[in-house]
Amino acid sequence: MESAFAGLLLTLVARVVVVFAQRSQLFQSAWSDIAPGLPFLGTASASLLLGIAAPYVLNVFLDKTGIMSRLDAQTRAIERYGNHLLRLFHAASLQEKTVSVALDNGKVYIGLVAAAPNLEPHDADAGAHCRLPGGLSCVHRGSRRATNDFLNNLDIAAVKT
Repeated sequence: MESAFAGLLLTLVARVVVVFAQRSQLFQSAWSDIAPGLPFLGTASASLLLGIAAPYVLNVFLDKTGIMSRLDAQTRAIERYGNHLLRLFHAASLQEKTVSVALDNGKVYIGLVAAAPNLEPHDADAGAHCRLPGGLSCVHRGSRRATNDFLNNLDIAAVKT
């Protein structure tokens, strides 16, 4: 629903820009050379360009004026659209707390979140050390036995010292 409203807003703004641009004789003659006889192509093109540029302009404006910082926007996006693991990693990175992640295959990872998670698709599996989202910097790695006892395979903190 939000994307429909954004599309409608972009179309309305683009239409207003095109109507004012059509008053210029230079713009009108140049546009008729590029796309003769295609109705509303100018509105669609302007809407596309606005849709690409508007998020960047809005982010710079909000950050420079102090209305919303990058961290505030990241927190809001993760709370609205992130899964439980992203929310856990984000909260742990803000509070600088360790997390424990136990997988179905019995592997257990304990550590600090090295990189604050975000919702960018190319960062979805960019875990630094343990190949977990958000870049968990492991302090302990191990596995669980059938009795749920933790079997410490490697104490990374002891190895680093």
